[in-house]
Amino acid sequence: MPLLVVEHLERLSYWVWLEYLHLSRAWGKQVLFTNVKDPDERRKLSRLGFVEERSVAELDFDDVIVLDPAAPSPLSPDDVHDRTAIVIGGICGEFRLTGKTGRLVTSGVPNARVRNLGSKQLTTDTAALAALLISSGKPLDQLSFTDSVEVEVTPGSSVELPYGYLLVDGRPLITPGLVQIFEAEYFEISDFPGASKLLVGAVTLVDDRILLIHRKVDPILWEFPSGQVEYGESLIQAMERELKEETTLEVKQFFGYAGDFRWGDSRQFNFIVEGEGDVELVEDHDAYRFVTFREYLELEKGLGKKLAKPLLKVVVSKLEKLETRWQVIASANLFLQGVWDGVPNDVDVLVDDLSSVRKLFGGEEFDYGDGSHRLRTVIAGFECEFMDSVTVGGKTFRAGGEHLRPLEEELEMYELLGRRKDREKILAIKRALERP
Repeated sequence: MPLLVVEHLERLSYWVWLEYLHLSRAWGKQVLFTNVKDPDERRKLSRLGFVEERSVAELDFDDVIVLDPAAPSPLSPDDVHDRTAIVIGGICGEFRLTGKTGRLVTSGVPNARVRNLGSKQLTTDTAALAALLISSGKPLDQLSFTDSVEVEVTPGSSVELPYGYLLVDGRPLITPGLVQIFEAEYFEISDFPGASKLLVGAVTLVDDRILLIHRKVDPILWEFPSGQVEYGESLIQAMERELKEETTLEVKQFFGYAGDFRWGDSRQFNFIVEGEGDVELVEDHDAYRFVTFREYLELEKGLGKKLAKPLLKVVVSKLEKLETRWQVIASANLFLQGVWDGVPNDVDVLVDDLSSVRKLFGGEEFDYGDGSHRLRTVIAGFECEFMDSVTVGGKTFRAGGEHLRPLEEELEMYELLGRRKDREKILAIKRALERP
């Protein structure tokens, strides 16, 4: 079998690592990474194949083929023998061909035969896979490549990759795990991946309460359904699989990212979802319960304060389904202080129609004693209290009327919610506060 030589010409980013991992799984032990100057990168790449600090130009091979898009002839099965070294450039490609392979690789190996894999800009792992297929006897003209690929990142969001990928049974063979990088960008996850072992957790809402499961080996640990990301999965795919494997629940609705935490060489990325179905536990867990956010904090620190903001966003998204006027009247400062103290305040909401709230969320109605009517319920794990009016300092306020909060508190609440649609409102409040 021929030897694949990858002339390493980039920093070993997570993207490059995923491509190298993909091609090494296809080529097995017949991979040599050359020009690896950094000791830490040599250590990492030694897990995937042979590693050489020197450039391919400094090494001697009996028979060398350099794959260069600018070559006049395509690679054919007849070009390759068991002692052939097939050289590709480990280069992060531009959107178009720029001749980088010729300048950085081909020019340094003057005695090599030079072949192409067509005129498209292929990723490093795609070039390696195509070379393997051709070496095994399949002509290049029997291989098909994409011009570009659109990849779904989250429901309703996608990115376009302007590269050629192999088509297998009509579907593009994209670098396994690559979507993780776009998920990290979309959810603004810093320092991704940041650990050698990636885990995911499902903050699962069922009837607006948070699902926690109990692990047999730890008598006090209650946790979210969670587990390790498997090879080739996106973070969201792994989260959906772990939720189903550990509880049999399916994801009914995806709400968003809920933060991460680390320990040792692991990092767990958590997502808020609504689950549907009946809970059935696997062998690792022996009990489950549904709790409010306040009860969750009392049971297990877990994400703790970090979970407050994304869950509050879910509360607001659910409130927006109300066919009534409403406003959150709890002070953002008091709300955050409650989280910092370990017991968050209830979320208080002023509405003009309690019946529509009860129809959507259920709950218990009662008279407060000051002439207002109120309803208590739970939304996204938060204990919420709705009221049709509230009296402060002898003055009665109703939904859609005069705001109860000073501008400073209103600004803090909008910034806490972090919604894109509130950006103009935030700027307007800031301008108002800056006026003398």
